[in-house]
Amino acid sequence: MAALFRRGDRKPTANSEKKLYLQPEGLVLVYNLVGQMYEISKLPPHADVCEWLATNTLSFFNQINTQYEVVSELCTASTCPTMSAGSITYEWQDGKNKRHSKLPAKEYIDSALTMIQKQLQDDSIFPTKFGYEFPPALFQIMKKIYRLYFHILAHLYHHHFHEYQLLRVQDCLNTVFLHFVYFVQEFQLLDSRELSPLEDFIQRLISLDKDLQKHPPQDDHDTDPVSASVVAKTQN
Repeated sequence: MAALFRRGDRKPTANSEKKLYLQPEGLVLVYNLVGQMYEISKLPPHADVCEWLATNTLSFFNQINTQYEVVSELCTASTCPTMSAGSITYEWQDGKNKRHSKLPAKEYIDSALTMIQKQLQDDSIFPTKFGYEFPPALFQIMKKIYRLYFHILAHLYHHHFHEYQLLRVQDCLNTVFLHFVYFVQEFQLLDSRELSPLEDFIQRLISLDKDLQKHPPQDDHDTDPVSASVVAKTQN
């Protein structure tokens, strides 16, 4: 993947860079999914809430892992020496001795995804066999998982959004993130303070989703990712 980017294409440092995801060309969504992310976040009628949470947690793992793989070769100890989202630094907490440590973003993300994958495969937490039940602490476990998911997404937006734009896949990243936001809000998995590194973007993205539901694209040109936010703006 790194070969797709020239050295001159690299983005400025986080301190000097604008929030690219707030620029018009950054505010885009996958059009055939507009309006659906909110609905599919809700608990279906007669569904078990624990089963629904578990199913979506696995789905988000796959989606976020896929999005990270887009830029994983460019997220190195030299380009991203700390796990951060703009001016905010996330420290890794060791599960055994509870020690906090600052890690390069790649090491933090790899550790987080590995830990979450082990939990998803643990039948005592996410049962797949007959006779196993969800643990009483499931909701607290979920909150920790979704907190790590958000840390990864926040880092991608603050420090790698330029690469998604170069590949013209920012609409895919945004749609995954919008679904994530609707889901954690629906089940109160994260509070507003934890979402604050992307608070301004969350508000704009939700507004875009609502605007595009009221004023869908009229032709193929309108579904071009570069023109997406312009469509919503001109039709209001």
